[in-house]
Amino acid sequence: MQTFREYKVKITVKTLLPDFKQAKFDSKNSTTINNPYFPLVSGTLSTYEGKEIDEDTGEVELEKREVLVTNDTKDILGVTSRVVQEKEFENGVLSEETLSYYAQDREGNVWLLGEDETEYEYDSQGNLVNTDKSDSWLAGQNENLPGLIMDASPENGEAYYQRFEIGEQEQEQAKIVDTDTSISSKFGQFEDVIKIKEFSESDEFEYKYYAKGVGEVFTEEIDDGEVDFSSSLIKVQDINQPTASNPETIFGSLGADAIEVDGSNQIIFGGADADLIDASINSEGGNRIYAGGGDDTLILGARDRVVGGAGADQIFVTNGGDNTITGGAGADQFWIATAETPDIANTITDFTSGEDVIGLSGLGIGFEDLSITQNGDNALIDANGQDLAILLGTDAASITAENFVIV
Repeated sequence: MQTFREYKVKITVKTLLPDFKQAKFDSKNSTTINNPYFPLVSGTLSTYEGKEIDEDTGEVELEKREVLVTNDTKDILGVTSRVVQEKEFENGVLSEETLSYYAQDREGNVWLLGEDETEYEYDSQGNLVNTDKSDSWLAGQNENLPGLIMDASPENGEAYYQRFEIGEQEQEQAKIVDTDTSISSKFGQFEDVIKIKEFSESDEFEYKYYAKGVGEVFTEEIDDGEVDFSSSLIKVQDINQPTASNPETIFGSLGADAIEVDGSNQIIFGGADADLIDASINSEGGNRIYAGGGDDTLILGARDRVVGGAGADQIFVTNGGDNTITGGAGADQFWIATAETPDIANTITDFTSGEDVIGLSGLGIGFEDLSITQNGDNALIDANGQDLAILLGTDAASITAENFVIV
């Protein structure tokens, strides 16, 4: 949980100002943003689409938003941030472009340190006539302070500033209104979704929906109590390593599927029923796997991002490591090391003690060989000096031999 301090300003809810001075950042890891509800993987391009009716013409307008997590960084207030480029299009015409600067502290909180925003204005013939950068801001300049985008441990009712400018009455704020909702979008069905209200004025605001292991999946704009516009995540691509010879997205059926992932940086949807998805043989990693419903079996290699979904899933890591794993609802088994230790620790976003278990096999060790320590809000599991797994939002003292299956 992030430290907050109160700041007196005219607001509609009791909003607290995140205390940036108390946050601790690692110089090498502040751009590794793996908060389960706000993951930013370099090279990932997410596309959102929505439609709305133009109030003046009555015509339907198609709006598209592209969010690219770049490989670039920017140092702000002594912290290295990740640069994210966002482009908004109206009927195919670029209307706005923003570079946002994000950093994650040791506890897993994601901070916003500034935005370079450019709005484009066109005449009736479609010619560019003006650009406006007046909404740009940077923490540390002109009385601007960093804001919080996603808490490491989101709590229902929590309210905080996403940007704060001293002396201003209207501030960019957020309030968590639900931490256990479900949402159906064009990208899929998601459970355990966080719903956040974002606003600066009382009568106009947005509801944003964040799914574990994915991030933002759906947005609703509210005006005078009614949904004025909505947009949905429709596609996620990895553009660092394009694979033209391989399919971009793989879909399973409503039955029990056996899917062998061939290639890397693929998106796999298992669908309903008990699926077997193997990404350990012919894949170089970097895949996004959504198992869906059913008691699924997932076999991972390296650098995969996995959401098990509903059901009692078994998730095996064979080599490499550096996977980000969300089990989802149900009693899941996380086999964090099989036959060999991972090169980089695997991250489990939603381990539930008493329901889920952690598995180790073929290492020739017992529970007494493990070291389980606290690292911020997370528990770190180590064997003989080798990091095996990070359990996000977990108290290390609560992890005992009862949480393990070792064979």
